[in-house]
Amino acid sequence: MKTAWFGRNRWWVLALLLCCSAGWLSGNASAEDIRESTSLKFVPEDVAFYSTSLRMREQYDAFVQSKAFKALSEMPVVSTAVAFTNMWAQNDDRAKAVLQALEMEENKEAVAALLDAVSHEIFLYGSEGFGDLVRLANDLSRVQQQAQFQALAEGVSPEEIVAQKVLEKLTSMLENAKLPHTVLGFRVSDKDRAAKQLARLESLLKEVLAQEPELAKRFSREKIGDAEYLTLKLDGSMVPWDEVFEKAGDKREQVEKLAEKVKPMTLVIAIGLWNDYLIVSSGENTSHLAKLGQGARLADRKEFKQIEKHLDQRIVGVGYVSESFVHKTNSVPQQVDDAVELAKQFLPQANLEEDVEKELLNDIGRLASALKKHVPEPGAMVSVNFLTSRGYEGYGYSWAKNTTVDASQPLTVLKHLGGSPIFAAAVRGKQDPRCYDAISECASRIMYYVEKIGMKDVSDEERELFTKMRDELMPLVKRMGDVTRDQLLPAMKDGQMAVAVDAKSTSEQWHEMMPQAKNALPMLEVAMLFGVNDSEAVDKAAAEYFSILQEMLKKVHSVSEEIPEIELPEPNTKESAEGKIYFYGLPPSAGLDKQFAPSMGLAKDVLAFSLLPKQTQRTLASTPLKLEGPMADLDRPLGSLVHVSIAGLIDAISPWVDYGFTVASEGEDNPVLDTIKPQVQSALNVLKCIRGVTAVSYQEDELWVTHMECELQDLP
Repeated sequence: MKTAWFGRNRWWVLALLLCCSAGWLSGNASAEDIRESTSLKFVPEDVAFYSTSLRMREQYDAFVQSKAFKALSEMPVVSTAVAFTNMWAQNDDRAKAVLQALEMEENKEAVAALLDAVSHEIFLYGSEGFGDLVRLANDLSRVQQQAQFQALAEGVSPEEIVAQKVLEKLTSMLENAKLPHTVLGFRVSDKDRAAKQLARLESLLKEVLAQEPELAKRFSREKIGDAEYLTLKLDGSMVPWDEVFEKAGDKREQVEKLAEKVKPMTLVIAIGLWNDYLIVSSGENTSHLAKLGQGARLADRKEFKQIEKHLDQRIVGVGYVSESFVHKTNSVPQQVDDAVELAKQFLPQANLEEDVEKELLNDIGRLASALKKHVPEPGAMVSVNFLTSRGYEGYGYSWAKNTTVDASQPLTVLKHLGGSPIFAAAVRGKQDPRCYDAISECASRIMYYVEKIGMKDVSDEERELFTKMRDELMPLVKRMGDVTRDQLLPAMKDGQMAVAVDAKSTSEQWHEMMPQAKNALPMLEVAMLFGVNDSEAVDKAAAEYFSILQEMLKKVHSVSEEIPEIELPEPNTKESAEGKIYFYGLPPSAGLDKQFAPSMGLAKDVLAFSLLPKQTQRTLASTPLKLEGPMADLDRPLGSLVHVSIAGLIDAISPWVDYGFTVASEGEDNPVLDTIKPQVQSALNVLKCIRGVTAVSYQEDELWVTHMECELQDLP
């Protein structure tokens, strides 16, 4: 799992889409300790994950009272859809029956109870057994993939092997397996009303289950702890095993073994009122409900100390994932091991010489061990989100270790993002020279095996050609590796990388096949940037690479005249106060606007690549990323940054939407398109209420922090 932001709950995302007014979201409220006023006051400390969403009605009301909502509701397509729905409801017998039922007093009470349940707080947590469940699912998926590869290697039916392997693995894994329990809760303000609706639900379920006697006897109301719950108790014996056995064919014995494991397994679904919460639970029993509110609390764990600094905010969400759960669900090391197992499974089918096969397996094992050493060690995570006068803000805290991100100093590459990009992402990685040495060794071993295996059955003529090519090119490859290790990497030890997406370049016809636009169309420009410590060394390394490639092409032609002689043209250059740009113009046959030209730019502290030299030049200039609010300080030590300007993206898209409608109408009046066009533009205008999203990560001692903001602004 990544150390970046992880605690976005679904209502937070919904709020983004609803474009709530930042002004309405900003009201006054007294601070409260959510550890004592929410479900955190009773959630047990040993859960695998936990998430709570707060102030649900408040966020909904802010949306429906906004000008953005008013604009959406007044759109003809929306008002027409509403009118059509009302007309359908008045004429369809089933819809009329539903509406009439909703008019009944008892059903009005049911609707009111449901709305109350989703208006305040909704929480969910699961026991640590979920880590084992996720691991089981991953293991089954892995077994299935390996079985398919085995079937491919042996030339037999995949279905047969997959079924056999999955049954064997599932049977062994269920030996001591237990169903984890989950608890979903809704805070209610009117317990009496909720209790009455639970009684109605009990009567309704009894009527329905009466048609299924086996289920009816498993349904009951029972006292669990200090509350009453409606419970439905299921177990593995209810599976129609006789039918399963009949269809098992020659796998019957394996299925019978699986049945022995499944039959004793139980699942209990419970729903009831506990204190101020409507609780819905599932698990192998209800013991966790009997202990609800007892023992050590999740809120008292050391990880939750981090939210103390945010208790004066209007918190709308809190999330948690345990270290154990993250470790169990971290699949990267397992994926590496799976690759090794596949190699062990397939290599014997390749009919290699015994010593070569042994040597290759040994190298694969060494590579796998090296890769796993560089996988970050995940840790527990906690997040908190809250409302501000600007929209939403939040913090994520991670206890991950050995990450590959360096947050010891400011991200100076942010000064080269062009000021106001549509999208920007930057990170500083930890450079380890041993990684390059490992890559070089891996490349040399691949070449070794190409010769050892690939040249085994070729003709003498082909082997001779390969040998000559190898002898001519390998010194140049080594020379290129030396340049990389001794010149380029030291010159770029800064470790910064960034991506910038802009739309500042415009044209009325980006390709000759396009109809010419009346107004200029912006083009999405993508630039890759790398931090530089020694620009002269980078320039020399680039020149050396060019020379080596040129010599390689000559060597290839000298070895075989059948390969045409190719000479790389010198790139065009352009110098400015900011730095130097190298670019190649595209041939006219490409039909693209002349602004397109693959380019590389080099300044004192940055190396940039782009398909448009204009953008490359902009990145060389010192034009820092401009942010406002809590994210404005970019001169502090940071490990990474991600910024998305939704408003900027909409501004870039809008001219293309107009252009599309113009082309579609072919210059003639089209009543349908003329009706749709303003509605599309209105919808885009509403989307601009989500101004942008920004997240930065940094370190506080050994703790990784991700600070995030979503800026919202209502229509004027």
